[in-house]
Amino acid sequence: MRLLFFILFVLAEALIIGRLTEAFGLGPIFIWLFGSAALGIMLIKRQGLRTVQAVQAAQARGELPAINMLEALLSFIGGVLLVTPGLISDLLALLILLGPTRRRLAARVDSTVQQRNPHLRRPVIIEGEFSEPEAPPRDQLR
Repeated sequence: MRLLFFILFVLAEALIIGRLTEAFGLGPIFIWLFGSAALGIMLIKRQGLRTVQAVQAAQARGELPAINMLEALLSFIGGVLLVTPGLISDLLALLILLGPTRRRLAARVDSTVQQRNPHLRRPVIIEGEFSEPEAPPRDQLR
């Protein structure tokens, strides 16, 4: 079923690119395809650093960075879709890359994962203090 969907997706993309090439010519379509691919590559590179910073900030606040990581994953998927040639993939990428849509989608994925895997729990933090006992002097260790 997935293979059939993939084949239909590729055929639809090729058909749309063919129609757009007939309507606008090869030059503008070529520029659009390479421009969206370059934008996708830049987005993928930039997202790695942003993800690390967001996860560190969430951990500093004492939060679980699951949503931040899901949003980063969705941004990465959006970048990959931009690199993939075609109008449908570019429109899906732009839809995913829009902030409100990406946040809503990340929250929905998070809730679905929690519902399907109830054994996965958020970590429990127990507040407390720790102190090391004083070590005996070296001459008493012999």
